[in-house]
Amino acid sequence: MSKTLNTRYFSKPSDLRRIAPARLLQFLTLGTSFFESKGYALPENADELDHDVIGTILAEPEGMSEEFQSALFQVSELSKPDQELFDLMVRIVEGKEWAEEAHQDITNADLALMVFLNEPQLIEEVHAQDYITKPKSFQYFLAEDDADHTFHKPSEETLARLTAALNAGFVKKRRGENAKVTIRDGNGPTCFLVRHGEQFARQAAIQHGESTSVFFRPEMHDLLIYNAMSGELRMTTKAKWQQALYLETFGDLLFGNKDFFGNSPRFNFDPLRELGAKALSHAEFPEIEWIALREIQLHRPGGSRGQWEIRKADNLFESLDAVDETLPDGEIKKVTFRIKLKNSPRPRLLKIGSDNKEEVKNDQDRALFDNWLKARGFIAEENHEDE
Repeated sequence: MSKTLNTRYFSKPSDLRRIAPARLLQFLTLGTSFFESKGYALPENADELDHDVIGTILAEPEGMSEEFQSALFQVSELSKPDQELFDLMVRIVEGKEWAEEAHQDITNADLALMVFLNEPQLIEEVHAQDYITKPKSFQYFLAEDDADHTFHKPSEETLARLTAALNAGFVKKRRGENAKVTIRDGNGPTCFLVRHGEQFARQAAIQHGESTSVFFRPEMHDLLIYNAMSGELRMTTKAKWQQALYLETFGDLLFGNKDFFGNSPRFNFDPLRELGAKALSHAEFPEIEWIALREIQLHRPGGSRGQWEIRKADNLFESLDAVDETLPDGEIKKVTFRIKLKNSPRPRLLKIGSDNKEEVKNDQDRALFDNWLKARGFIAEENHEDE
């Protein structure tokens, strides 16, 4: 979801003209009073819509009702010409009787409006699935060694208590009481999509030729994924207070222990020093063509904050061998690998750190890369269970 007040698709007349007029008019009637306040009356005949005027008005959202603003933002996010997003919407509406109107010439925006006008609750499902599949950087937190990793899907009552606890934390940090938790529980890890508000923001705007500002609370999402096999909870948020809030509330209300998740290290960098370039072997992974160490960050004690050193090359082990050197001394804090897959024209990056952070540009590669990390001993011994 957008972090700033942005009507995107619906403020561009050229994009509005790509939407079936009747469907567009039906949607715009949600903001009838808003358009009237701007001096424009929506016509009864969809063919008489003035797309230029409508786009200009929607570009200045001052005075828009919260209901219409929310609808506009939700549909706008799904109207962008994104092939994967379009395919996702098609899958979600498959079998719906009203979806028979979705002919071969339907656009992203038409389909998004069709979903909203027929089953608006499905918009949240589309957003959830779309967000979950986007590439992300995750921070990992591991259950204590002696903890029971078993996960049971929470009841409605437990989910309500979890939401209330999150809201209390967000309110304390002046983020408002807007939390909503969506759970996706399939055959693999369980996904939790947490919607919440951010601190209020002002954005410059122009109204009737005059400068003004819009005051609003941005909407944000955090993704948390729990793997019951390994007892790992990974999350996208970087804010320490939010991480602490999630760890305490999820541990308490889902596992009965506020300290269920500890600070055990997920990654082990010893293979790099013990085996050198041999630590990058991948013979049992036919999808991988080659792997190279691209970058390593090290820390040595000394002074008030110690010393940091970064070594970087397309193939660091090869570069060190050329000058008869080995990896420098120091505590390894972060490592970046270049991994060339046989079905990909360019190598991909995999970054792991001592702070339990893992970054993969293409999220569909995560399972393969994690399996390789486990096979080579880069993931701590106690977390070797298969996902």
